[in-house]
Amino acid sequence: MFKNHVLLNVNEGAPFIERLLIMGNDDGSMSVADPKHTAQIFMVLSTTWLDPDIFEVSVEEYANKVQFMEQLTEMLGVPFMDEELREQFMKLHKLYNKN
Repeated sequence: MFKNHVLLNVNEGAPFIERLLIMGNDDGSMSVADPKHTAQIFMVLSTTWLDPDIFEVSVEEYANKVQFMEQLTEMLGVPFMDEELREQFMKLHKLYNKN
């Protein structure tokens, strides 16, 4: 089941993200060296590693993971994280975890 979950997200979600990254490169709002692989790793991390139903961690550890994801995506040329999205990730954690 886990493999199917990952494959679905990579095969279905990553191409959409890839198109957005290419558009950002084309209009100059982003500078992503490898849109395809950046999109894939984004989908894998956001739908597995940041999934509080898969990785049960404390609120503090989850906040650290969200911060790391923000730093990583900025290094990849995709500065997508803002306060609203951070809050959404933390709400997701709260729904699934009591740590």
